[in-house]
Amino acid sequence: MKIIHLLVGAMLGAVIIFNIPTHVAAADTYLKVTKNNFLKTTRQIKTYNSKKTISMTIPKNTVVQVAGVTTRNKKRYIDLNANQLNYKIRQPLIANNSTTKWTHWISTNTKNFKRVHKPTYLNFYAINKSYPKGAYRSYVADGNLWQTTVWPADPSTQSAALVQITANGYLEYSQSVNMTSLLAPKPTDSLQIQKATYSVNNGKLDLYFKTKPKFAETTRINKKGNNRYRLVIKRLFAYTATPITATNEPTNISKIEIGSRYQIGKTNYLMHLGTAEIKSKY
Repeated sequence: MKIIHLLVGAMLGAVIIFNIPTHVAAADTYLKVTKNNFLKTTRQIKTYNSKKTISMTIPKNTVVQVAGVTTRNKKRYIDLNANQLNYKIRQPLIANNSTTKWTHWISTNTKNFKRVHKPTYLNFYAINKSYPKGAYRSYVADGNLWQTTVWPADPSTQSAALVQITANGYLEYSQSVNMTSLLAPKPTDSLQIQKATYSVNNGKLDLYFKTKPKFAETTRINKKGNNRYRLVIKRLFAYTATPITATNEPTNISKIEIGSRYQIGKTNYLMHLGTAEIKSKY
């Protein structure tokens, strides 16, 4: 009888030992993304500028546009262009005179981001565009709208009013900005976009705001609610070309800067689209 009791006890002990729960950490998952994809933060992210000298915070539920991608130890990382985020987020870089507009590398871990589609409010220009190999042309459009009718031959000597629509849904207006500024300065006017619609047929982008934009003509459509004022950005499907010549050879054109014309209200704006190089046959 004692032997039976001992065997039963040993068996129960074995059951207890083998049923001890074990917690195995789930493997981290990383989003596979490419340049110009859009993501939304799923938690607050604390990061730095690319030189890791200035800290900045990206709030939860912020839409971002991927600027660059790298892989390290089979893990995917992205960086962001601070100019594509509203002033409140990029402000630390401006205040501390950052010499770079890029963020430090941020993990694409699904704890940080989720995928989202390109926001409607950015449909007024092409995010991605490529040309055939050997076309000697580059696409540089960044969505910046400058209050001018032609792209200057030397933009470093020129300043103009600037309108930006950030990836995270803010319309920002700056009254005077050097056209080669590294970081967009503190805006004169900054408003969160409440709603956006875009017509592919006529290039008309309607933006809706709770507060009236100060810099442009708007239409008041509601007395209450978030969508009280409508501002229209109109793509004109007209283009400009600025020939760039050598200093001592005014007839020797080396490249052409291409711009796309827009209107905000009745005011003319221009987006720098790209550069076409002129290759000599000789």
